[in-house]
Amino acid sequence: MFAGTAVAQQSAINASVHDLVAAGRLLYSEGRMASGQPVKALVQGDVPVLGTQVACQSCHGRSGMGAIEGGRIPAAIAGPLLFAADAQRRRPAYTDSTLARALREGIDSAGRPIDPLMPRYQFDARDLAALTAYLHQLGAVPSPGVTPDSLRIATIIAGEVASDAERAMLDVLKTFVAARNRSGPQRLRGGHFPGQFKETYREWSLEVWRLGGPPETWRAQLDAHYRERPPFALVGGLGSRSWQPIHDFCEAEQIPCVLPDIDLPPADDGVYSLYYSRGVRLEAEIIAATLAAEGRHANVVGVVEGRAGSATGEAATALARALERRGGHMRLLDARPESGAEAVLARVLGEPTSEEPASAIVLWLRAEGVRRLAAQLRTQNKKVPPLYLSSTLLGAKWDELPAAVQKRAWVVHLTALPGEPDSALQRFRAWASARGLQIREERHQALAYFAILAFAEGTKHTSIFASRDYFMDLLEHASTLTPYLPLYRRAGMTPGQRVLSRGGYMVDLSGRHDPVWQVP
Repeated sequence: MFAGTAVAQQSAINASVHDLVAAGRLLYSEGRMASGQPVKALVQGDVPVLGTQVACQSCHGRSGMGAIEGGRIPAAIAGPLLFAADAQRRRPAYTDSTLARALREGIDSAGRPIDPLMPRYQFDARDLAALTAYLHQLGAVPSPGVTPDSLRIATIIAGEVASDAERAMLDVLKTFVAARNRSGPQRLRGGHFPGQFKETYREWSLEVWRLGGPPETWRAQLDAHYRERPPFALVGGLGSRSWQPIHDFCEAEQIPCVLPDIDLPPADDGVYSLYYSRGVRLEAEIIAATLAAEGRHANVVGVVEGRAGSATGEAATALARALERRGGHMRLLDARPESGAEAVLARVLGEPTSEEPASAIVLWLRAEGVRRLAAQLRTQNKKVPPLYLSSTLLGAKWDELPAAVQKRAWVVHLTALPGEPDSALQRFRAWASARGLQIREERHQALAYFAILAFAEGTKHTSIFASRDYFMDLLEHASTLTPYLPLYRRAGMTPGQRVLSRGGYMVDLSGRHDPVWQVP
């Protein structure tokens, strides 16, 4: 009986502590009290502020390790550092009572005034206890996949990925890891010049997770991989279907997912996942914005050729929603060979039915599908409305498209225009050449190189505090990486953003108009 009572009491205590930490997390990240109301505070002595303006995370980062704000670096407040003496700042370890004084009165553990930009919070006892409990556990548990001497990463091959692309991407990641491990002990521990920053050396290892079968089974496969050997982060990766199951897994397990090379990222941002762009969803938004601006969004026809969950199907869905938000409408037609390309095109052109003629035609097709429909375009006497194409799906040179398409088509393109100088791509080629790496699938290889380069930059200064949250805080401030970003010429690392590029070009394949950059 007594044992059962003790267990029940301990469970109640654990639940209470859990609730307290959860309330503290809300205060830390969003500036909201347990009541749901925004917390109030004063800065600069008498300036009132509230809510997210004074959320701890906005200055100290998700990790509590601090981020540069207006030329200042806020103090690290992760638990292992906050509740320990700090020789550099010449202060003793904080206790719960001196922390309360710091938060309410702006006096540090050594009895000195804190920077007036640090808010003086108007906490009640419950909210103060909640934030204190949260700070005690912040950063207290090491992240999986890393030890003082080793760091494990993984990359994902999801769905039916072309073997050439897979091999080319893996060649880059393996070459980078091997080169880093060879040079690491001297370069990272020793440095080259007096006073040069010395990174902490860890031996890297790379694992490949392959996900097969329907996407709804991927989560179970991911869980199994993670239970066996959890990585510190997922780096790069390729996928032929929606990345959503992998995104949801990373957000749930709080695993950084660094720049997979995919056509169909999730529609919404997360905390731990970083993408090059929104892929075909961004293309859909750009097309919708273009059609609305030209008054062509009333009766759009989308032509697809692919199964549910594919890039083509998801892009068409995204376009339909984007048009509806702008007061337009889209009807969808299936262009698969068994559906009959001739019948599809006749319906698109409103012949012989009495349907309202299409205001624009959006072909969410691969190159072969476009060629099949182009053969029918040449036989039409009726004026064909403008065609809009996806550069991502085409995967081919535009000048290889049939003339019947080129003379009336626009293509939405998310990366550098053909022939546009790309110094970052040249840097990748030089890196590959120096290591004897054959360039076979340049786009995939260049993006894999930048992904692992970004990962290396993000881990460079983690030192003894190898936390996933600290890595993400550092990575989003790694603006020095932008000159090394290939293909995406108008993009970069930006604090608070999880997508590097948010725009693309509309290119007139007839050559009558110059390409136009659009951010929808």
